[in-house]
Amino acid sequence: MKIVVTGATGFIGSILCKRLYDYGYKVTALSRNPDKGRKILGEHVEIIAWDGSSIDALTDCVEGSFGIVNLIGENVGSGFWTNTKKKMILESRVNAGKAIVEAVKKVRIKPQVLIQASAAGYYGAHEDELIDESFPSGTGFLSGVAADWEDSTKEVENLGLRRVIIRTGIVLGEKGGALPRLKTPFLLFLGGHIGSGKQWFS
Repeated sequence: MKIVVTGATGFIGSILCKRLYDYGYKVTALSRNPDKGRKILGEHVEIIAWDGSSIDALTDCVEGSFGIVNLIGENVGSGFWTNTKKKMILESRVNAGKAIVEAVKKVRIKPQVLIQASAAGYYGAHEDELIDESFPSGTGFLSGVAADWEDSTKEVENLGLRRVIIRTGIVLGEKGGALPRLKTPFLLFLGGHIGSGKQWFS
């Protein structure tokens, strides 16, 4: 069975593609930079060039696939949040989601499932309050981005697809995510807790 992955060269996407291949799936990764994709993902993953918003290449990939995993989006943890950066963060997610919907509309043999990435920032800041998926979206930039990101693919449910939303918190890994930046001060003997040290870490 074929799985189409957008945002495949990111930290989560690159690991996911390798795991899917190990489990016997045929993996098609969509990337703005196919050369980079091949270096990161290796020869076992099919790499297709995609600009993140057009539907032609996307439609060909989606046709007959079992599922789509939509992880694409400008990195929120890199660079300053200028107005231009914030626009890229939002539009890279929403435009890709809308393109996926249009591609699913066009194909004859539709996927069975769409796994839609989102973030725990959807809920906003709640200090030490326990939050589950029944809570409404919060306020602020990240909450708005997460809500719009999720809404961008909502229409696939009307096309017969099961849609699963994954709201991840801070992602930690030995070679990626937030952990390398968090541990740098400790490697320089400058680490310590901030405030009480009892703050929650989603």
